[in-house]
Amino acid sequence: NIANMSFTTNVALGVDDRTRHFLYCTSTPRTAAEKDATIHQEDYGGATVKVDQPIYNGRDKEDLTLDAASFELMRCPTKLSTEDFYNIQAGDADLAIKYNAEVETFVAKQLGCEKVICVQSQVRNGEKEGENGVGGYAGGGPHTDSSAVSADIFALNTLKANNLKGGDYKRYCYLNLWRNIGNEPIRDNHLGCLDERTVVKPDDYIIKDVIGDGYEVVQYQLSARHATQHKWYYFPSMTRDEAILFKQMDSDGSLSGRVCFHMSVSDPTATKKAPPRQSIEIRMMCFWKDAVLDTMPTSDNVHRDVLQSPKEYAAQLKGSNNLASASLFQLV
Repeated sequence: NIANMSFTTNVALGVDDRTRHFLYCTSTPRTAAEKDATIHQEDYGGATVKVDQPIYNGRDKEDLTLDAASFELMRCPTKLSTEDFYNIQAGDADLAIKYNAEVETFVAKQLGCEKVICVQSQVRNGEKEGENGVGGYAGGGPHTDSSAVSADIFALNTLKANNLKGGDYKRYCYLNLWRNIGNEPIRDNHLGCLDERTVVKPDDYIIKDVIGDGYEVVQYQLSARHATQHKWYYFPSMTRDEAILFKQMDSDGSLSGRVCFHMSVSDPTATKKAPPRQSIEIRMMCFWKDAVLDTMPTSDNVHRDVLQSPKEYAAQLKGSNNLASASLFQLV
């Protein structure tokens, strides 16, 4: 009975320990010399605790909408085959253009925005991880893929890369569309999404620097402070004709759903015969020309000239004469 398909899973949540949390996720491990050149002596920094978190079936929850909860399940058929999606991951540019166009048309219609620009996609399958760029499941704990400052900069960069003028738009949304690409319903390693209306603001948003191969991004880690009131949802038995839209950041601050904490959740009720989850997520920037409030970033109002690289700043602090003072006043 799908209506009763809820379960509890153990997740790692952050603790606001008054330090700047960070994570290195580079393909090549850092050398001892690289670690010694920065205050980041380990690849991960920031306190965490394990919490048993209920994950509820969201299929009967009609109020789980994009602007209210920060995510929404939608019917979204695709013309691409399972093999097509793996070929996209392997570098087939023509298929990528085809899927981008399909997604951009769908999202523009659903959101009523004037411009949608797909920027990156990732196929995931736990049994094929590492094959032609296929990724594993993102089960390291609740996270957002961006933050207010990182999404603002990404919006500005996306406009510039596509020869668009920021002054022509009044709102952006950094969005993700996640779908099953297999021919069987998803039975395990579901996408779990947190109803942002149950998150305490700003208490539950811990700033976290993520440093990878050729990129640095500021994300939010979810605090354990109010875990007992957080409401997590998944959609059991998702088919390839369905998709979850979830937000990385919406510039419209009047909405209750602006950024979605999410994670891969292992289902303890799944049988050993459950097929591996096959999914694709595709990230995009959406822009509106008309909005009640003009919430678009500019290089001036984000004060881009004073923004720093988290990686470079950590190296600067290594050379500080007063690291204890820096950790208290500069990192917190």
